[in-house]
Amino acid sequence: MAAVADTRQDPRGGDEETVAKREREAGRERAEERDRARSDREQRRAEERERARRFRATVVHWTVTVVNVLAAVFAVVLALHIVFVIFTANPHNPLVTFVSHWADGLVVFFRDLFTPADKRVAVLVDYGLAAIFWLIVGRIVAGLVRRIS
Repeated sequence: MAAVADTRQDPRGGDEETVAKREREAGRERAEERDRARSDREQRRAEERERARRFRATVVHWTVTVVNVLAAVFAVVLALHIVFVIFTANPHNPLVTFVSHWADGLVVFFRDLFTPADKRVAVLVDYGLAAIFWLIVGRIVAGLVRRIS
């Protein structure tokens, strides 16, 4: 009896070596597909992080802008009140009344800090210090907002 050669046949055709080669190629293809999927997930995550960073930077920028504008508006209102008092503006004028009302609220704890004999000097010093205070507070808050984010 002749020795029968063991030739395992793949249903698709080919011998053992061809089958092993196909399996290696299939394994490589699966690994490449996993790598592509992982790379796509990492790319999406990086894009999401970049979008979040840009959004946070925009929010910080606008918050700092609002803080600086409010501080400047407060200082301008106080400065206008100083000008109106020093040059004795008409107290019945709507603009003078409006500015005076807001300035009285913004002077905070500087009202009557100094009590010189001349009322105009008292307003100049007290409301001037309050204006400087609001500018400094605005800068500090803006800096904190930038630093925290």
